[in-house]
Amino acid sequence: MCAAPSFAFADDADTYVDYYLNVGGKLQKSFQISYAELMQDGQDDILKCSCGMSPAIVNVQVTGMPLENIVEMADLEDDINTVVFKGSDGYSVSVSLKKALEKNAMLVYKVGGEGLKPEAGGPVQLWMSGAAASYFTRQVTDIEFIHSDSEADAKTPDEAQRAKVSVLNSFEDAAFAKGSQISFEGYADDFDVAISAVEFSLDGGETWTSYETANATAEKWVYWHFGFVPEAAGTYQLSVRARTADGSRDAGRVLQPHGNYCRPAADFCGASEKFLQ
Repeated sequence: MCAAPSFAFADDADTYVDYYLNVGGKLQKSFQISYAELMQDGQDDILKCSCGMSPAIVNVQVTGMPLENIVEMADLEDDINTVVFKGSDGYSVSVSLKKALEKNAMLVYKVGGEGLKPEAGGPVQLWMSGAAASYFTRQVTDIEFIHSDSEADAKTPDEAQRAKVSVLNSFEDAAFAKGSQISFEGYADDFDVAISAVEFSLDGGETWTSYETANATAEKWVYWHFGFVPEAAGTYQLSVRARTADGSRDAGRVLQPHGNYCRPAADFCGASEKFLQ
């Protein structure tokens, strides 16, 4: 869903007037929800979309019906513990009902205020905070509530697909006047763990200056700005890394530069390098 082109969004709700979402499984009575009913009970949320195969990351507004609302409509039997989402192409995912509700699973029909076309997963796509993209079932047609002897937990991305630290500026063969400020900007994110601080080094990582990001949450990536005033002529290397709020990551995860962003090579923070002269 990252960077879907404009043609991937529907022009108006009438496009899906014949769409129905089938809700069944271990219920007293199966039922359907029309596209119009989804829209009547729609809610807005801001979710983070992070691509695992590129540096792309964005906070996006989505509109849809929370799974919690559908659960309230259904007369679930006491032993229901799993929910199955099925797409029109036969693709399906199963997840613990408890985990799906904790992760605020939503049947989304608008992204950025625009209705979804089929090529973007429309008319309805499953979105679930803190889950891997494989759970974002496209063109959802059926939801089933069942009992499973082994509840399927929601998978998270592999380590190589989650942490990103980036410097967005690019200075090729640039020279700056001594005493003038040079401004940098970039972002930091670690998927489902909040960034607690962004740190900067100008001596090859010998020393670091840390700036806390007190209001950061796991749901939104950190966009940072950093100003540096060189007091002497020379060549400077700016390294950037981010620390997370998860205690298991405090020891330091090292990210290796990959283009203009980084991926983790071992166990915690990020280093993205630019050179100044």
